[in-house]
Amino acid sequence: MMLKTTFLRTGLMGAIQENRCLLIAFSTVLGLLICMEIALGVSLLALAKGRNLGLVVNQKMLSSMKHYEREGHDGVTKGKII
Repeated sequence: MMLKTTFLRTGLMGAIQENRCLLIAFSTVLGLLICMEIALGVSLLALAKGRNLGLVVNQKMLSSMKHYEREGHDGVTKGKII
């Protein structure tokens, strides 16, 4: 949370003060984050096509639904709050 706030303040303060260094740092980090998201999306798409990820997810969801609200399967019923 602190890192996110600091990152956003860097962009905001750079824009308010018209500080070129802060704006370049903000733009660079933002560009890297976008590139990482694109790379992650492409790799997950390749993984999904190669291993029939949709079928695996569907099977896991159906097996989880069978255990919903059963004793001993609290992870399925309550879930984990992050």
